[in-house]
Amino acid sequence: MLMSILGLVGLAAAATLDGAPLDLDGLSASADRVVYGEVRAITASPSEVGIETTVEIRVSETLLGSPAPVVSFTVPGGSLDGVTLTIPGVPRFAAGESVLVYLGAEDQIVGFNQGAFRVHEGVAWRELASSEAPLFFSLEEARRSTR
Repeated sequence: MLMSILGLVGLAAAATLDGAPLDLDGLSASADRVVYGEVRAITASPSEVGIETTVEIRVSETLLGSPAPVVSFTVPGGSLDGVTLTIPGVPRFAAGESVLVYLGAEDQIVGFNQGAFRVHEGVAWRELASSEAPLFFSLEEARRSTR
């Protein structure tokens, strides 16, 4: 299991450091689906890496791709039976929060972590690595970039 976790950490580093961070146009170009909505459920379960978390979003708006009332995707890590597995670079989600997610193949977050944003009062934002400035933009800018 330790080797799986170390491999996953390496994957996180490769996915975020193999080039410049994706800007809004890069995220849109890399995504098959972009949805805005509310995190409805978070379910952790055992996996090859130890723990994985399935995030279910009640979709308010589909900006790109096939519309669906609910979209689910899985991220590595999470909390299960009193054990928490935190993997650097993996976004965390909380039930009830508003989010904007850019999903690629098999509904995985674009750029490992770069395509997950919290939304507050019409502004989508996420923090990048400590050496980089936060990325934020309006939902209207996100809509325009996906057209």
